[in-house]
Amino acid sequence: MSLFSKENLRRLKQGFLESIGVADNTVDKKFDNAVQRFNSTKKGLEKIKTTLNSFLTQQEAVNQRTAAVYDAFSSVSAAIPKGPTHNELQAQLKTCGRGHQLHSQTLFNPAKTFFQRKLLEPCDLMQQKIPLINSIVTKCRGLSVDVDAFRHKYSSQKKKDPNELQTKTQTFHQRLNQFSTELAKYQKQFYTLCDRFEAELKLLVE
Repeated sequence: MSLFSKENLRRLKQGFLESIGVADNTVDKKFDNAVQRFNSTKKGLEKIKTTLNSFLTQQEAVNQRTAAVYDAFSSVSAAIPKGPTHNELQAQLKTCGRGHQLHSQTLFNPAKTFFQRKLLEPCDLMQQKIPLINSIVTKCRGLSVDVDAFRHKYSSQKKKDPNELQTKTQTFHQRLNQFSTELAKYQKQFYTLCDRFEAELKLLVE
């Protein structure tokens, strides 16, 4: 949409009229509260994903350091002459190696797979829905300004034409109804998506 489109100019004009107190600005608490709730849910989703990724990264680093220690000791043992010390160190290294392998196979790798499948992948799918919901919020904001603009136009014109005999008055009334209907449709869609988005996040953390 062009910055100087008829729609944008109308909304800019309405915003100016509201700022100087000539036109009323409708406050929709239900919609504003829903947007605030959606934004909070988005932040919660991002926090879950960030925390899990950080945890898995840290655990991966621990896993790698443990493997590095095992490899270092293995190199040292190779340089020790054969004998009791060598045999004792080899036995300890085998125990360390088995412990590391067991930790990777039975704890870290299954946990990593579980978190990725049950939490991170659903988080990614939820984040893919955010742009659509944001676009609907923007659409609702714009339509709300349109409704206010034509409510102001219609109210002012009706004072001059109480019986709505003039085409101008009828047109303003029709546009007011048109934008009001469109706004209600998009708000309903937003409420549905917002509730569903919030419910999906609750299922992830329960």
